[in-house]
Amino acid sequence: MRSELRLRYESDALAEELQKKTKEAERAVEAKTQFLAAASHDLRQPLHSLSLFHEALKSSNTDEERASLFPRMDLSLDALIRLFDSLLDLSQLDAKAIQTNITHFEVHELLEQLLDDYKTDAIKKNITIRSHSKPIIIKSDRLLLERVLRNLISNAIRYTKSGGVLLSARIQGANVLVQVWDTGVGIAKKDQQDLFVEFKQLHNAHRDRAQGLGLGLSLVQRLCLLLQHPLSFRTQLGRGTVFNIEIPEGDVNLIAHQEMITSLQNWDFSGYCVLVIDDEAVNLDAIKTLLNKWNCDVITAKSLSEAIIAIKSENRTPDLILSDLR
Repeated sequence: MRSELRLRYESDALAEELQKKTKEAERAVEAKTQFLAAASHDLRQPLHSLSLFHEALKSSNTDEERASLFPRMDLSLDALIRLFDSLLDLSQLDAKAIQTNITHFEVHELLEQLLDDYKTDAIKKNITIRSHSKPIIIKSDRLLLERVLRNLISNAIRYTKSGGVLLSARIQGANVLVQVWDTGVGIAKKDQQDLFVEFKQLHNAHRDRAQGLGLGLSLVQRLCLLLQHPLSFRTQLGRGTVFNIEIPEGDVNLIAHQEMITSLQNWDFSGYCVLVIDDEAVNLDAIKTLLNKWNCDVITAKSLSEAIIAIKSENRTPDLILSDLR
């Protein structure tokens, strides 16, 4: 009898667990379906605009008319590129394909750099942006942390109509608390559970692409999980929001000395020999067209064997190789 009761309870527990797992699987499928529907919608819109502008460009008769179309085509292209980049970032994070490069560096310098980058955006909205931090060393992946902060800052600016945005860093125990404050609209309690859901934009029901794509906070959450930096937030409706990131304090003796790379203001590739290897004929043609505009001598090939033959027939060594072969 004891044995039969034990089997019955075990069977009931297994059935309950199976039901729970089934519901979780159904929710995952539903979430993925909603995700794909939103992604396909956001991809289709700029692509549709681009095709219409392309048709208008083909039938345009004057340089002025053509010149007016190019900036609008650029906006559609930019929207497509940003969406694809975000989707690829999410897929790489899901596949655990992004590797971290943990170093020790000065957080104040990073915040000042970000402050400088976003000043123009803040001025356009007639709000302030400032930072408050002392020289503190943190231990993190600088590039990935920068991506996290950029998403938080751009969101803060987007949803702040008056007041401003503050970036701060202070020591809290063994960690450094990095915060992004805003005096924006805040987040209602009923919406807080959906804050990190892909394509979920709480203040953008009509999917206006000028207000972002709804992937920023999802990326923030996943990158913080990857970096093992606890992420939290506090918010008050109509008063603003603060996002908190806890980062281990670094060691001043282990600071990575990074070389400052100055961007080239004037590019001059005239006369450079460039070998382009790509198994996609359309990409090959597009890259060759652009490089010819830059007065480069271009050698194209669809495979490694073609590239070797082409180099021998041209009888010169390439200065640069651009390869996207599989």
